[in-house]
Amino acid sequence: MKEEINLKKNSFLFNLLVLGALIWAFFPIFPHSDSGADLALFSRFPVLQEGRVKPLDTVARSSLLVLSHKESVSTKGQELPASKWLLDLVSRPEVADMEKVFCIDNLDVLGFLNLPQTAQRYFSFNQIAPSWDRLEKKANSIEKISAKSRSSFESALLEVEEQVVLYQRLKFSLETPELPDSLPNLLLKNPQSIAKDKHLQKELSGILTRSNFIDQSAYFWAIPVSSGNQYGWISSGKAIGQLLMQGTLSQPLLFYHRMEDARKNSDPAAFNAAANSYNEWLQKNLPSQWRWSRYEEIFNAVSPFWKGIILYFIVFISLALSWVVAPERLMELAMRLLVVAWSVHSFGILCRIIIQGRPPVTNLYSSAVFIGWVAVLLCWILERKFPKGFAAMTASIIGFTTLIIAHHLAMTGDTMEMMRAVLNSNFWLSTHVSSITIGYASTFVAGTLGILYILKGVLTPSLDKEAAKALVQMTYGIICFSLFFSFVGTVLGGIWADQSWGRFWGWDPKENGALLIVLWNAIILHARWGGFIRERGLMVMAVLGNVITSLSWFGVNMLGIGLHSYGWMDKAFFWLSIFILSQLAIAALGGLPLGYWKSKLQS
Repeated sequence: MKEEINLKKNSFLFNLLVLGALIWAFFPIFPHSDSGADLALFSRFPVLQEGRVKPLDTVARSSLLVLSHKESVSTKGQELPASKWLLDLVSRPEVADMEKVFCIDNLDVLGFLNLPQTAQRYFSFNQIAPSWDRLEKKANSIEKISAKSRSSFESALLEVEEQVVLYQRLKFSLETPELPDSLPNLLLKNPQSIAKDKHLQKELSGILTRSNFIDQSAYFWAIPVSSGNQYGWISSGKAIGQLLMQGTLSQPLLFYHRMEDARKNSDPAAFNAAANSYNEWLQKNLPSQWRWSRYEEIFNAVSPFWKGIILYFIVFISLALSWVVAPERLMELAMRLLVVAWSVHSFGILCRIIIQGRPPVTNLYSSAVFIGWVAVLLCWILERKFPKGFAAMTASIIGFTTLIIAHHLAMTGDTMEMMRAVLNSNFWLSTHVSSITIGYASTFVAGTLGILYILKGVLTPSLDKEAAKALVQMTYGIICFSLFFSFVGTVLGGIWADQSWGRFWGWDPKENGALLIVLWNAIILHARWGGFIRERGLMVMAVLGNVITSLSWFGVNMLGIGLHSYGWMDKAFFWLSIFILSQLAIAALGGLPLGYWKSKLQS
């Protein structure tokens, strides 16, 4: 009776925790009003940036990730939302210029910019501005050096210069120069009278020069303009130019101008009135863009991948503790939270598919997200068949790691950028990329299971025959699964290459990497079938598969050659090297004679 009561209490507590996790994970957190100004409304206004219509919230978040590696601004002990920072940047630059949004941690760069070399690594534009001329001149000389030949100081300095340029372009993107009070009426009612007023002509020339500069410098285009039955996008600078040269006043330009004036004058009522008027205009004239922008704002507010990182980490901690205390209770809790984490992960991928209208894998960022998603799904299936906690632990490790990788990849800008035409609408490419990515994910699952086998066997006495057998069976099955999808994905890639480039195989580094994964998995299986390796050898070779897969997935992209090259990245190269060395070390550990293992196994 007492045990039944305890079980009911545990079940109620677990259900309560899971419900709390679900509410927290899926509850969108929109920016609050700032002194009465409706930031949430401002953040969902659509703009065109890099060929894609997106909300201002996405522009602000992705820009802050590039500048400060965060999606918010820390100031006076508070976290300000990205949309508030962007609003201040375009309407009150004197306020935004004091915010410490530039992340600089290279000591040589700090010295070059005459910045304090302390534990503080965030700096404001006002602190960097005095050294801008030197920074720009040095950056121009560094750009002439190939990426692979640059020192860490040169790469870091160039990164800061690019951050400052981005910051300034954002500042100009919504600028609406002040017009003389009489000018709009003259332009709209009697433009010929301007020619008679030399003073007004001179003022007009200065404004036109400024508007041309804004048009060339703008990071995004915020002004929708009608062209027949459709709407296109132009910058605020170009809209001002059209007003001056043609007498054409854009309503969205007027709304933004009123919002900026209200913000400058600390008039939240006027700001909200202009924002609501523009919101109504968008719903009437651009309902589709407004609706999709709203969807993306909700996706941003949920932040599924960041919350997934936290949930996967909690699952990992719960499983680790379950091996020490209360194994059944903590295991049950961990499995429920793993389902919540994977559901949040799935929600994020589904949102990206809907927003982009594309398959789940379109770039390196989305491949990291998808690899983690597939790996967790495979591990959940394995855990149902072999309820030992090993597959669940593997799921938490890979889910956490891949989303962390994706988070760092997001620091290069928008992760839902437009695809080139050849990559945009080909069935064979979509199926090839998805299949080959499933192959990556499953090979990493096999390798992580191998790591657990080796570390648990060498470092602890807890790897008994039953646990070892379960790990080996899971790894063997996953290797077979990986071989199938890697092979199919490679063949589909060849079909796509034949249609797009006129050749099935060209010994491109990425193609060679995919082939190596197929060959390595085939070698493992043949070595096992032929009796050349036993259980321990299978697990060691599975760990080495992590090395080959990481090089194929990530490494060959940084070679700077071939049709799949994404460019050299110093930081990525460093962490890739660390990962490879760690896998070689674990494989070497697995090769130690069994006498050195704390767990006593026969093979």
